[in-house]
Amino acid sequence: MLVVGTFQQNSELELALSVLEHQYRLGNRILVVSMDAERELSHPLPPQGSTINEKAFEIGLASATAASVVGVSIGFRLYLGPILWGLIYAIAALLAMFFVARAVLLSRLRRGRAKQAFRKSGLWPEIAVLVQCDKSQVEAVMNVLWDNLALTVGKLEQAQST
Repeated sequence: MLVVGTFQQNSELELALSVLEHQYRLGNRILVVSMDAERELSHPLPPQGSTINEKAFEIGLASATAASVVGVSIGFRLYLGPILWGLIYAIAALLAMFFVARAVLLSRLRRGRAKQAFRKSGLWPEIAVLVQCDKSQVEAVMNVLWDNLALTVGKLEQAQST
């Protein structure tokens, strides 16, 4: 069987290739093709989307800003002072909200809402990944590609050569 997935060039692509190579032992059965986008287009390309980690980090930074204000206010009455309590609250909020936002974004992705929005956003595929695998591995390979933000995934049953 041949499984084909298209991706934007991002870290999720690298993660998908790493999982396929190491977990499923398909290193020599993977072909990665870069799409040629040199031709002049009549309309501009859409802006790049951000990855899940980037979105989660932005949410964490916004929360850290708000929490540091609260920490500074509370710090006027506490022993260590407003500066240290502001830093403590900021770091705690950044870490907490990064992991919460990442978990929420990943769960939305797995439920399919984010996948549909990602595909409908008009992003152009930059990389095609072709994986030759056994029939027993097809679903697992397709799931790895979908879980790592593939724009499209398809499978092709190869004819038996005699």
